[in-house]
Amino acid sequence: MGRHVTIVAETERLSVTVPGYDSTFTIRRLHPDALETIEARHRTRTRNKRTGQEVTEVPADARADHNKDLWDHLVLDWRDVDDGDGQPVPCTRDNKWALPGAIKAALLEYADEGNVSGLRLDGAGGVDPTRA
Repeated sequence: MGRHVTIVAETERLSVTVPGYDSTFTIRRLHPDALETIEARHRTRTRNKRTGQEVTEVPADARADHNKDLWDHLVLDWRDVDDGDGQPVPCTRDNKWALPGAIKAALLEYADEGNVSGLRLDGAGGVDPTRA
């Protein structure tokens, strides 16, 4: 049977474990409306000095907050994420931003795979990207 695309829904949840780690992350794909809301909080309108055209963009000095908001939206919860002393770390906006880059890349890959390959519901009402 062929693969199907699954439309992004605000209610979906993906439970993923990054290979090589015991930590489990609950993530969701980025719905276009959520992206628009996040971008609207950070973008500004300026005039291009060379062309005179009006430009709407997220300025460089707002990129970090913009990206923190994206991670805050994408990562809903986690289990078995610890600090350097082995103590559990709560799933907060700042802690999501502090995840290692390789973990963020893996989580984005899982979310993106769900965008193109379709998702199947897991037994707990979430979706399991490994069963796409």
